[in-house]
Amino acid sequence: ETDDSSPKAQARLFDSPQAQLEIVKLAIAYADSLEAHTLETEKITRMRKLAEKKAVTGSELQTAEIRFESAERKVRMLRGIAEATYQAAIRKADLLAQMIKVKQRQADVDTPGLMALAIRKSQARQRAEILETILKY
Repeated sequence: ETDDSSPKAQARLFDSPQAQLEIVKLAIAYADSLEAHTLETEKITRMRKLAEKKAVTGSELQTAEIRFESAERKVRMLRGIAEATYQAAIRKADLLAQMIKVKQRQADVDTPGLMALAIRKSQARQRAEILETILKY
């Protein structure tokens, strides 16, 4: 049985194709939530104007308010997840950069080990760049 909480296990999980797929899913969910929020914002604005003219019922306005608030919460939640994942990717890349420097200073340099660290650092930076792109919207 393996220990999934070990740093190596967590690193493998973070670098896995599944983790990359999760970032794509996050991007799609975030884009969808932004679209829903925009639509609900437009709808609630119209409903409030109609409510002033007594053209909609209180129940209809309340339903629109609930949908608007739900759309807002979803955007905040997904953005928070994206921000946390972005920060984790930055921290991981920085940690790997430090590990590379330490290994380079050692007398018996493990070239394959250095190469593996450099690849993982590159992957973490790439993941951070993708997440940064997601967060621009």
